Amino acid sequence: MGTLGRRMEKFGHNVGDRVGDLRSSMSDRLDDLGDRIGDRNEHEGLLTRGLETLTAALPSSTWLALAGVSILGSLGLKIAGKDKHANFVGQWAPTFLMLGVYNKLVKLHGSER
Repeated sequence: MGTLGRRMEKFGHNVGDRVGDLRSSMSDRLDDLGDRIGDRNEHEGLLTRGLETLTAALPSSTWLALAGVSILGSLGLKIAGKDKHANFVGQWAPTFLMLGVYNKLVKLHGSER
């Protein structure tokens, strides 16, 4: 067997150990990072908690309905020839949808862990 063959054999011999060490090291680093982030986000502000409590009382379909109403309102304003107002009201739709996604995430996972 040539030099290359011996190098490949040596390389393959301890690959499992090196992968295990890397996996353990990465796991430790991710745990440390998670702990540091958790410490920073330990307490939510009163305003945030109050808003989440208020919006959690609303059904998720509320945000979809608000987005639909803003789209229809924008269409009505466009037909009425009020283009600037139509653009302004039409831009509310993605905001309402994003608030709905945020609200759903808070309902499913909570704001504090």
